[in-house]
Amino acid sequence: MVCGKNGRLFLDHDANHVMLQHSGDLTFTAEQLNDWFELLARRANFFQQKNIKFCFLIAPDAQSVFYDELPFEPSLRRPIHDFMERMAPALTEVIHYPLDTLKALRSSNYTVYPKTDTHWSSYSCFKIYQSLQGIIDEEFLSDDEVYFDQINIVGDLGNKVVPERQSSFTVAKVKQQKSQLIFNNGMSVRGRCQIFRNSSAVENGKVCLLFGDSFSYDTLAFFKESYDTFVFCHSASIDYDLISLYKPNVVICEMAERFLLNIPSDNVEFNIAEVFRQKLLLNYSEVEGERIISNINEQASKLSFDEDMIFAHRFIKN
Repeated sequence: MVCGKNGRLFLDHDANHVMLQHSGDLTFTAEQLNDWFELLARRANFFQQKNIKFCFLIAPDAQSVFYDELPFEPSLRRPIHDFMERMAPALTEVIHYPLDTLKALRSSNYTVYPKTDTHWSSYSCFKIYQSLQGIIDEEFLSDDEVYFDQINIVGDLGNKVVPERQSSFTVAKVKQQKSQLIFNNGMSVRGRCQIFRNSSAVENGKVCLLFGDSFSYDTLAFFKESYDTFVFCHSASIDYDLISLYKPNVVICEMAERFLLNIPSDNVEFNIAEVFRQKLLLNYSEVEGERIISNINEQASKLSFDEDMIFAHRFIKN
């Protein structure tokens, strides 16, 4: 972590070497760019054949949005530029990198990225969610259906300094929530899975699957209100069994900009439930694991839709 201008804290010394990316000292190899092209081409082709709308959302680094507050002069050439040029023109229609939207929001009265956190604010999430309407051709929540509030948070960078620092965070909340969380596998970070159902949900209704990272978390409040069924998985890879199970209208893959140098594997045998079980085995005590499995069993017993029950039971299958 380093301190930039105007009191803004920036991530540094991370596994992705984000500052080296923004100084221009670290970028893609030609092989990596080709691998990305082939991966996204396969995804786009697969979803096109299934008549499923698909979007690859790239969450800009705070360093990209607040480039002028960095403690050094950033490079005019970053990995994202090489990435977008390699994907053009064949795949740019499925890629959404909302940097210009976020830069424009800096002139608003709301926090775009808290000064003590690496992530965008809930307000930014709402605006990015709205910006996807034209890409996936959906009707989303309007400004009138959401209210905004200012709070102070420590954030994932503010807790790395002594004493801890707080900064302003804009919360965006839906006024009349119809969707409910009906399943949560209890996993933190990678392997986390949740199912939301609208109170008016019917079989064969509109379904969206979102595969993403921690930048996705605050977007869930909005996406879940826009679909009868909404499923979130914290994963860079796609679980294609879930595509077969839920038959979604829309699939969104979200990835933080700094993670792009780590190309995900889309092995057709990838199973998010297996990721869950491995983490449960390696990262949790026996008592904690039993508690999580017991909670999943309890939730599964209350599910009404077949696909939700099948999905839930995948996590407790030996």
